[in-house]
Amino acid sequence: MRMKQLIKFSSNYYSVSLLLTLLGTLLFLANARGLSWVPWQLLFSILLMTAPTLFYIFCEKCSLSRGQSLALLLIPLFALQYIYYLQAGVPVGFTDPHRHIFAYWTLFDDADKIIFDNVQQISLNFVGLYVLFRLISLACSLDIVTLAAVIPPFLNILIIIAVYLVVNRLHEHRTGLLAAMLYGWENMVHVLGQEFRTQTMGVLILFFITALLLILNRKTARSGVFAVAILLAGLVTTSFVANFYALLVFTGAACAVFIWFLYKRDGDWLVLNSLSIVFYLAFIVFLAFYLLFVSGGLPYLVAQFSRILYNAAGQALSPEFGTIITKSILLVVLGFAALIGFALLYILIKKITKWRPAGSFCLASGLVILLSLGFLFYTGQPLAGVLAKLHHYLGGMLTLAQAQANRYVEVYSYFVGMSTYLIWALLSVPYICYIFVVIKNKEKNVKPLLFLAAYTVLLAFCLINRLSSPLNPGRPYVAVLILLAAAMAYFLYKIPNLLRIRSLRVIMKTTAVLLIFCFISTNVLKKPDYIIGNKTPFQSVPGEEDMIPYWYKDEGQYLASEFLAVVPADRNIFACMVMQRYPFLISTYENGLTPLNGIRVQRDDLKNHKGSLVLLEDKINGETFYNRENFPKIEELDQEAQIAKIYSNDDYLLYVYGVRLE
Repeated sequence: MRMKQLIKFSSNYYSVSLLLTLLGTLLFLANARGLSWVPWQLLFSILLMTAPTLFYIFCEKCSLSRGQSLALLLIPLFALQYIYYLQAGVPVGFTDPHRHIFAYWTLFDDADKIIFDNVQQISLNFVGLYVLFRLISLACSLDIVTLAAVIPPFLNILIIIAVYLVVNRLHEHRTGLLAAMLYGWENMVHVLGQEFRTQTMGVLILFFITALLLILNRKTARSGVFAVAILLAGLVTTSFVANFYALLVFTGAACAVFIWFLYKRDGDWLVLNSLSIVFYLAFIVFLAFYLLFVSGGLPYLVAQFSRILYNAAGQALSPEFGTIITKSILLVVLGFAALIGFALLYILIKKITKWRPAGSFCLASGLVILLSLGFLFYTGQPLAGVLAKLHHYLGGMLTLAQAQANRYVEVYSYFVGMSTYLIWALLSVPYICYIFVVIKNKEKNVKPLLFLAAYTVLLAFCLINRLSSPLNPGRPYVAVLILLAAAMAYFLYKIPNLLRIRSLRVIMKTTAVLLIFCFISTNVLKKPDYIIGNKTPFQSVPGEEDMIPYWYKDEGQYLASEFLAVVPADRNIFACMVMQRYPFLISTYENGLTPLNGIRVQRDDLKNHKGSLVLLEDKINGETFYNRENFPKIEELDQEAQIAKIYSNDDYLLYVYGVRLE
């Protein structure tokens, strides 16, 4: 009788939860489409979309199947992932997606053969992206514009599922579900996941390789080996940036395998986990051959890598952040080396003394401190001076962090700026606690230790990159977030269960849910109002991000691109616009026009370009936009004696230099 009641309760709970989730999703879409301007509607819709899943995660009495709980998680995330497409109806993102569409458009001839002369050399391995989408286009009879808008959000959903598979394998179902939720609602994951770029597929393959390696055992080794080998081959032909992330991750995993072997002296365990090392070596071989192939040979490959390193070094030596960046890189490298040395010292002490882990840890820590003090004494550095320099360095780091939070206040709202500090705490404190938990439980389950070691190497790079920024800082963050989300989910889910007093446990669970809701809400509020809709009361006045047209359809540029198709060919065109979208790139290519940088173009820039065109972005949907002052003023161009306006629409103006119109 009791079993029937439980089944009935679970069925009713799922029905109610599904109804609330769907209702929240509909309110979310209605707010985004501007169908309702009720204050608090956005926050209320987020609450309805997330509360059923959070209630299931933190209430052990609720029983749902894996499919039901995943459905509650993914239904609102589908709406979130496709909100850019629903609002714009075209591929969105920064300049890269439009460049990719243009490169795809010029890469294949009428017989669907690759024109290798048109391959971007610096892209290294973007060809894999274009070939894959060409296959999908031929199979589905859809054009690249439609595929570039529809496929990336779906791949992002698969990435979220991969996060669940990894964390579920490391811990259990509810922790994996919470980690997938935290990952899926993160703003940077969402933004980059909308764009037609290689990293989305690369991160997807990397996460699924991680999941397969965690699932592998003696019974599944044979089939798993083939699956991982296929995924590795796909990874090396997909994304250069994701390949670099994978190289760091596999290096961390290989080092962890050897350190663990030195600690355990278990030959059987080493044989079983040597698959990771074999895959690591296979990945390097695959990647080396593929890069040599697409780059055109070793000299070209070296030149491309040299250019990347040169740009990164130039940013690190910049006068604004050069000192703090250089010191940060040095400290991260030294800290990582010290961590490896400390681990080896700890293993040695434990083997010699046979002490418990706590005693060995304390002795190893004491020896490291003594060695550090001895090094300072030997080099003649006073301890007070070192502490003063450390204080100055930490002050510089905090200044950078505070500047970013203040920037969020300017761009979004005070709530988002203050919540930034909370998000940083949720990313760092659980990670530190997770390290101790994983090390403590290493005898019971070593897989979390390998996972931690592997992605901690990527986290170290992410911290360095955040300072020197050779890449967009958000790109490695998206990959390493799987570790931070796992740590955050484990911390928030496990901590309340450690309390024995029921009232305190309820308070802790409520606090955890509020923190998660704040995390999700802050990330949603970072989206511009023309995408997400009314954000009252947390942001009633449009911020700078709301005035940046990266995700607009930009009808004005599309109309100007159509006009460019009928102007005389073989001219330069100064493109005074925020970003060059794919219709503009295609129009200029078809008509033999050469796009030039048109920001702050002056008469002196035009005097040697008689007959050149100037395409000026003056408005966006009839309104002034953020950073409009970086482009020439209409009055200045109209007053030039040798420049004439030949086309205009609501947003764009087209001039020709050196022609006087009567």
